Amino acid sequence: MMLFDTFNKIFYSLLEFIFPGRCCICGEQLLFNMQAHYPLCMMCIEKVKFIEGVRCKKCSMLLISENEICTRCREIDYHFLSNYSLFEYRGLVKELIYQYKFKAKKRLAYLFSEYLSVIINKWFNNMIVIPVPAQRKSIIKRGWDHVAVIAEILGKKYGIKVINCLKKKRVIPQKELGELERFKNIKGKIILKTRCLPWIFKEIVLLDDIFTTGATLNECSHVLKEYGVKKIYCITIAID
Repeated sequence: MMLFDTFNKIFYSLLEFIFPGRCCICGEQLLFNMQAHYPLCMMCIEKVKFIEGVRCKKCSMLLISENEICTRCREIDYHFLSNYSLFEYRGLVKELIYQYKFKAKKRLAYLFSEYLSVIINKWFNNMIVIPVPAQRKSIIKRGWDHVAVIAEILGKKYGIKVINCLKKKRVIPQKELGELERFKNIKGKIILKTRCLPWIFKEIVLLDDIFTTGATLNECSHVLKEYGVKKIYCITIAID
């Protein structure tokens, strides 16, 4: 079985090298115009820009006139200490996340995990990473858990400690709700998987794709705190 799996990996790697397809953003041919088998041409990769400037110390949003903490975060008592977002959720990054989640461009998970690994190793070194769970209905519809796939790569390729220990009950999709409704909608809908022991880790990092209101991350943090985790940080691909 292991020999078969190894052969499959080699075969599909060669196939991908010979027929890499087109850039998922601009449509350019990728043969001799790509890095590390990402479905992006080199020109589009160079356009991916990290957030630069003064950020809110709580949610990671760029600050314009506020001092240290943005106006929204001053009114919310989050259970996590802070969120670190790599990008703003707009333009190229927004399209990349859309292609990844809804167009099955699963190779983008390697791109996201590469960027995330740099920040995790720099700011959250040796902490356990826990992916925010997707709803079972979404996993069945998509065929995979988009955040869990990134977390798995972080563990296997970059040696980051990952524990997938949370589950999400059925809820109304958060994107359909307003800010306050999101907090109410997710309350009580995150549970701990059986036989998981998060309390043995005093500091953890929650991983998610997009920070919008922080409601889901907040509920995950609340559950983990109830089980004895002392310090919780968050890292997300983008902030909306």
